[in-house]
Amino acid sequence: MATGSQAVESVRASIETAEGAATAPTRLLYVPQGSVSVQHKVEQSRGVYAWAKFDATHDIYPEIQDLTLVIDNINGTYQDIGFWLSGIARAGSAVPSTVDTSAYSRTVTPVQTSSVVATDIDSFNIEWSSTDFAGTRVWKMPGMVIEDLTINMRKRASGTDTGVTFSLRFRSASKPTFGTAFTSSLSDRAQTLILGQQFAAFVDSTASGLGSTADGNIIESTFHFAVPAVFHDGAIASDAHTSMHRPSPWTSELSIVRKFSDLTEYTAYVGTSFVKTLRAIRLQFEGAIVGGVDAKNTFRLDFVGKHREMSDSPVRRDGLWYQSFDLDGVYDATVLASFKLFTQNSVSASYRSA
Repeated sequence: MATGSQAVESVRASIETAEGAATAPTRLLYVPQGSVSVQHKVEQSRGVYAWAKFDATHDIYPEIQDLTLVIDNINGTYQDIGFWLSGIARAGSAVPSTVDTSAYSRTVTPVQTSSVVATDIDSFNIEWSSTDFAGTRVWKMPGMVIEDLTINMRKRASGTDTGVTFSLRFRSASKPTFGTAFTSSLSDRAQTLILGQQFAAFVDSTASGLGSTADGNIIESTFHFAVPAVFHDGAIASDAHTSMHRPSPWTSELSIVRKFSDLTEYTAYVGTSFVKTLRAIRLQFEGAIVGGVDAKNTFRLDFVGKHREMSDSPVRRDGLWYQSFDLDGVYDATVLASFKLFTQNSVSASYRSA
């Protein structure tokens, strides 16, 4: 029998009740085959002696364990993208607001002044293995906190790129454990893909006007958010990190690719009177009606920022000129951050429980 087959890999996860609590997985997660990378590093020390031998190493010893998990190019679905986004702001995993009888909305706005797990952000317990290898080893990874998130959004989608894909990097202060079975027996759930044909873009100059001015010249965009993890390694006779912290400022940035048919964004990039023009950008996908009358499956990113340095040269695609504009996020009092995310779907339960 084959063991460790890519075709039968499985990822299961839960939002933890506390950081590192290893709360039993509550849901199967749908990720591309071969997209999971576990980097389990065990630092080492060694005894090297001057003892009249050319083999100077007497022994090698294990020290602190360090765990990183990367999942690439996940297809965005209306039901599950909010589950992952809870790792940016815990408000996203709470019981949602009911809209139009049977639609449920969640707003994900990162907390500015704190990043305490189970208060401001969520941590995840993630299990991964190939089901034909699970009897030998299942990676069980508690305390996983999002360190890096990239969301790609495109109008023209094809193949395995369905329009919205995202990648995540997690870090943990906990050690992985290894089992011979998954912790939970779980069932498949219905998934509705977010599709490129549903992409709509809006660009305004104030956050209060977000979503007012459609911009059909934008064809794709990439959002990137990162908060580097650092570790405190206190002397408590343990081979695990003592605690994980996120003391550095965020990175929040957005790039858009726009047809170069006017100078609107170029002028905003150059600025006037020594001031660049603020850009309030809404990128939105709407699917089928899930409410009683008109509320739809929705995924939305609102971003407020200003253009940073770029190349003056447009790029050519199919003989047309396009320009890639890169923006850094700036704090906005209306949004309460440089960005926020919004989902609406048919999932009525808190992501913390199901």
